[in-house]
Amino acid sequence: MTLADLQLTQATVGKDLMDLLSEEETSCIQGAVGEQVYNIILATPIMMAAGDASSAAFLFNCLTMENVVHLGVAFLSAQAGGWADDSRACIANVGLEHPGAVFVRLGLDLGQGPIDSAETLAYNVQIYECLNNEEKKAFTLSLWIGLDTITPATGADIYALLSETEAACVREGLSGEQFAAMNSAQPLQAVSIGAQVGHCIDPETNIKIFVSGIDWALGGVTDETLSCIESFARENPAYVALLSTGIAGITAMPADQFLEIAAVGNDQYACMTEEELLRVQQNATLAMQSQ
Repeated sequence: MTLADLQLTQATVGKDLMDLLSEEETSCIQGAVGEQVYNIILATPIMMAAGDASSAAFLFNCLTMENVVHLGVAFLSAQAGGWADDSRACIANVGLEHPGAVFVRLGLDLGQGPIDSAETLAYNVQIYECLNNEEKKAFTLSLWIGLDTITPATGADIYALLSETEAACVREGLSGEQFAAMNSAQPLQAVSIGAQVGHCIDPETNIKIFVSGIDWALGGVTDETLSCIESFARENPAYVALLSTGIAGITAMPADQFLEIAAVGNDQYACMTEEELLRVQQNATLAMQSQ
């Protein structure tokens, strides 16, 4: 077994990892943390750090670049609930070609220098293409839910975007308890709660909600980006409609159908500045860690 084969599970402890490393690498780790902490690591489940790989940065700093990539892929796989062997191997190959793509997804800064956000995003798209359809859907849904979790907006912000007629229709169609829950929920959760009154919302308003959602998720974007995102939304009504079904609707959709609609999603990144692209990747890391 090599580090490329390492599957992180709840039962995987530090000794399992150390047994796969060179003597130089293990000595580096031991020297970095001290004998006492090193012995604790040997008996500690590695999955404790899988949600936030930055807490295991001392491991990555001591490894060869090839092993950094393979361990990074193992962490990413663990965060995603486990990828198929073929998917892991494909992702490792992308990471070996462009390690920064793995570092960004893990939220690590290993002194690799400034990150070219556009180039790194391109490699992250390659990583996504390594996944099978079920994995792609699971990853995308997890990402959307994670981004929803860290956004500062709530359902009340969505409700404020509705016309008087739409707002009245929504208010009348929901119970008092449902309305209160919708207003206090995160945006995607709020859409899920309000899905039963989706007929109240005009497609134009859904575009406004979608564009605002991008703005909220990234903590603000330029007017030019917002205008471009709006054009993207108008050109891809099925994509906007997909998000308008909420988590329950997305979850119920077969993976093939979901991916056929969601495939255009990458086109919206062409609207963003270099700084906004980097925030997309940083927020994606935070989103996956929040799951």
